[in-house]
Amino acid sequence: MPASRQRPRRQGVKRPKAAVRIQASGGLKIVIATGPKEGPGGVSVEEDARLVRSALLYADEVELISPGAFMIASFAAGAAQGPDFVFEMMGALDEATLRHFGFTGDIADLRATLNALRQLNNLNREARRRLLGAERSRQIRETVNGFVSSFLGGDHGFNAVVGKMWEQAGAPDLAIAAEAGLLTLSADAFEISADLGLTVDQYAETLKRLLGDPRSHLMFDDQIAGIVNAMLREEQAQLHPLTEKHAVRAATGIGLVERLPAFPEAPIEAILETRSELAVPLISYRKGIADLSAKLVSGPLDPALRAEVDDLWRDEVQPTLESLRRDLSATRIAKDAALSIVTDVKAITTGAAGAALVFGIGSIAELSALSGSAIAAAGGSVVHSAAKAVRDAAEGRRTARTHDLYYLLAANDRLR
Repeated sequence: MPASRQRPRRQGVKRPKAAVRIQASGGLKIVIATGPKEGPGGVSVEEDARLVRSALLYADEVELISPGAFMIASFAAGAAQGPDFVFEMMGALDEATLRHFGFTGDIADLRATLNALRQLNNLNREARRRLLGAERSRQIRETVNGFVSSFLGGDHGFNAVVGKMWEQAGAPDLAIAAEAGLLTLSADAFEISADLGLTVDQYAETLKRLLGDPRSHLMFDDQIAGIVNAMLREEQAQLHPLTEKHAVRAATGIGLVERLPAFPEAPIEAILETRSELAVPLISYRKGIADLSAKLVSGPLDPALRAEVDDLWRDEVQPTLESLRRDLSATRIAKDAALSIVTDVKAITTGAAGAALVFGIGSIAELSALSGSAIAAAGGSVVHSAAKAVRDAAEGRRTARTHDLYYLLAANDRLR
């Protein structure tokens, strides 16, 4: 990822370790389907990463169907396979790429030599010794190991190239989410060595299956949404009514998360922490999304759905969040409680000392710490009014914390 587009990492936020896996509840799995994209450095999965980051704040787990992410991950995994993978790659790479990896001389001769080495290396140890003798067999094995190490290692080796590709494509966030146990990369829709046409057909079959599965909760980027629309229009696939409802809910719940002011710049580590810390409010949030999404008229593949979610955020969600923030303000609760005492009890309003006492309160703690002598001076009715005001304030705060949209407010605070 170019430096100018990288999100700043929060200081003090540690990358999740394997021992601290966030276990999925099995309740909600979002499947994100995206198309191939190009960036300045080649393959780009930045859009994939954006969708995954927002989905992680709504779903229990996420599955990504992405040709770009699959290709890069396949290269990275292939390097661990050793000689077989290296020999296959050497046969597939063009001359310019081989020169980039540092190979000189006649490329045709190089390929012929590699082919001979591959055939010898594929023989079992006993057969190779019978053919070449122990010493020559050992030399062949050392030659193969040296060649593989040279191809994979070094500043310009295959591993370095794939690592740079991974960074430039915007994939590190995906790796962190996968390490935390929340993201899986689908391999069912692709075959990396297959003919391109077969791969496209395989992806289309995967989409058809998901569209017709009432258990599916789907999200698409614009490219795949267009393809799915065409498939439905041409009756090449059917969208199950429940799958359609699930997709609208996902678009609503995830769309509101994306509109949180703190979300765009939040590092993936903060997103995973927030998802873990707010598991209980998230359950209420999903319930609220079921109600909110039922008000929308656009389908999950309709471009107007995005505008509807914009309206929902501006007209209903944002004002509700501001109200919840006011209700949760400790200073405001204390002031309201104090004002209740002043309004309801004339003994306070007629006593300058008592009024000064009330208006000097700056927090609930101060309100509850009023001295016995001051309360006695104000009269028994003040004690009753103060107690009622504090109880009402506390109940208001509890109500705010159980609101369906409290999750968004708390998530935004934790992501900052």
